[in-house]
Amino acid sequence: MIVKDFFKPLNPYDIDLDMFKVEREKKKDGTDGIELRDVWFYGLSAKRYCLYHLDGEPRIRKYSSHGLGENLMGLDQEDFWRDILRIHYHPSEEDQVLDKYQSGYAVYNFRVSSYNVYERFKKFNRNKLLSKQVKPFNFITIGIGYQKDPSTNETIKPILPFINEKDKRFKQIPYLHFIDYKTGKTYPNEDSMDTQFYWKPLSEMLKDYIDHPESKSEGEIGILQRKYLLVNESSIHYIGKESNDLDESLTIGVDDTYAEYRDDSVIYQRILCLTEKDAIRLGIALATLYRWKASLRRGKKIKLKKWVVEKLWQMQEHQRRQTHQGI
Repeated sequence: MIVKDFFKPLNPYDIDLDMFKVEREKKKDGTDGIELRDVWFYGLSAKRYCLYHLDGEPRIRKYSSHGLGENLMGLDQEDFWRDILRIHYHPSEEDQVLDKYQSGYAVYNFRVSSYNVYERFKKFNRNKLLSKQVKPFNFITIGIGYQKDPSTNETIKPILPFINEKDKRFKQIPYLHFIDYKTGKTYPNEDSMDTQFYWKPLSEMLKDYIDHPESKSEGEIGILQRKYLLVNESSIHYIGKESNDLDESLTIGVDDTYAEYRDDSVIYQRILCLTEKDAIRLGIALATLYRWKASLRRGKKIKLKKWVVEKLWQMQEHQRRQTHQGI
């Protein structure tokens, strides 16, 4: 009996299926190859792993692209994992491996594939000719945020018109003029560093990838223990549907217009108790406040923008602190 057969009785469905499967080799063309048996496993954290045979030197059989992004250009991901194993088995060669990646940069081929993403390029498109604008379904070249704008403390994300890997300009990308997609600033400028310092070197990406912590468990090596969290109200933050798209979040960051997942009843109660004076102070039109209250009293749900929810929670936190301090 193989392991997967042992777990079949745990199947909760009314059809016959395996609770576990035997992994198959992943070919270069993306198709599945032979079943993998007697393989070694190397895991960095959840979904970051590779399977390999160890015959002197590791032979990669299957690897995860999680955290790298499918659209990362100029990087052989299998070779990337081979070098991770090289550092593991030969720690003295780490500097030599990192030198290999020092001259490369994290460059992504990104497609504007949804309206929400297109909206994020408003600043980039402002005052440009239509032929120079980023349009729906265009491809662009973009880098991972690596440096921050000292005036705003926002991460600078270099963006360029799309440059194919086969283009002779591909290796020149870190030295070309670029625009920060958030602010629309052009780099270099009189206050900036040279352009290559705003593109993340692949050597840094390799180090960060290896050091990526396992967020759900305690410990670093071996059998890890489940991590327990104590969460208070003030530590709850915003999250939205686009956070599920790892490639998008990795390249252009997290959208700041996400909906918030909190207890609706608490938010609704705060709106019902909101005075006209407080609404004006928060920037909420009185007509809007009246409409919200009328809908809530009829038992209907209302849609709130992120800034409204944020201000309501800030006001609540301020009132709580005043009460705590006896003001």
